[in-house]
Amino acid sequence: MSEEELQRVKAQVVAGEVYKRDSLFISDADRADGEHRLSHRMIPVMLEKLQAVTAEQVRLVAEEFLQDDSLTVAVLDPQPLSGKPKMPKGAAHAH
Repeated sequence: MSEEELQRVKAQVVAGEVYKRDSLFISDADRADGEHRLSHRMIPVMLEKLQAVTAEQVRLVAEEFLQDDSLTVAVLDPQPLSGKPKMPKGAAHAH
């Protein structure tokens, strides 16, 4: 991860937090739940810690945790909503 990429991710996280708190669309229940999980007093601490993260730290953590021997692969098999049988792979939809 380059320093530029890391700065972009940090900016996105900060913007997301600001948007979440400033949004007029957030419900009172969501606001209360958010306060329970992350006190508004903790936000500056979280953002300060985020700004202190280096690209080298991200690389080291990725090396430790993102290894092939602990890889999990999921295959998704979408099911039809209507109860109709699935069309075979590659079959064209009739209109």
